[in-house]
Amino acid sequence: MAYRFGLLGYPLTYSLSPLIHRVFLEESGLQGSYELLPIAVDERTEERLRAAFEKMRQGEYDGLNVTIPHKQAVKPLLDVLDNKARTVGAVNTIYRNGQALFGTNTDVEGFLLDVGQKISLAQGGTALILGAGGAARAVAYGLLGSGWHVWIAARRPQQAEQIVRDLASSESFQGEASARMRAYSFHELDFVRAGVENLRLVVNATPLGTKGLEDGSPLPPEIKFPQDACFYDLVYNPPETTFLRQAREQGHEAWNGFGMLIQQAALAFECWTGYKMTVTAEIESKIIARIQQSHD
Repeated sequence: MAYRFGLLGYPLTYSLSPLIHRVFLEESGLQGSYELLPIAVDERTEERLRAAFEKMRQGEYDGLNVTIPHKQAVKPLLDVLDNKARTVGAVNTIYRNGQALFGTNTDVEGFLLDVGQKISLAQGGTALILGAGGAARAVAYGLLGSGWHVWIAARRPQQAEQIVRDLASSESFQGEASARMRAYSFHELDFVRAGVENLRLVVNATPLGTKGLEDGSPLPPEIKFPQDACFYDLVYNPPETTFLRQAREQGHEAWNGFGMLIQQAALAFECWTGYKMTVTAEIESKIIARIQQSHD
């Protein structure tokens, strides 16, 4: 059997997913392909998404990933959302059972798996998430489930407040999350006075720093964070962003989202094939080598 996977999103020019899944297929001894399926946002977006899903229902695709800007738009087009996708409010992985399409979100566990290799998640603490889109929701869900306090700062604070309301009212947390969450505006410095000395983790969940926005960073330069605070940028291309550079210049440990990208991909691969792909240093090295070869 040859598997057929694909990625829905726009733009997809810089996607590393085909290279990653090619390595996974080789490592698992399976046959298959991974295609980029760009779908722009216009008057025909829903029609094109529905067409891709119909192909999957008919067996043409064995699994689909979803990225910006469709992670939320696909929700009503699927048959079943698991609790994680419903609570996060975003889908990044679609799998099939018969002709029924199921949506889940592997970003949550992918983030926890990678960050958990760098800091002790069990120790808990306070995390500041910059941004309030689908990625921020996934990070907040994962950290709340690990017992953390979560602060969310956004350019539009009503979006951050909505995340707090949604997670606090979800069946996953049964109301107890509200006591561990706060919402702020980028334009406020309330979270400095509110106890910045307790922060252990700062996460960039905005697109600032990615291709086309390389000079951007959501990190307020006037804030001095605790020296032991760590910084994580969900952006992985380019490998070093302004956000990471700012953090390292202040003496903080800081990492990009490349590890999360591989971990969430491995979880999606398992959804589609049943093969548990453990991301080892050797596999990560192979993926990096393929990426370098593709740029030569």
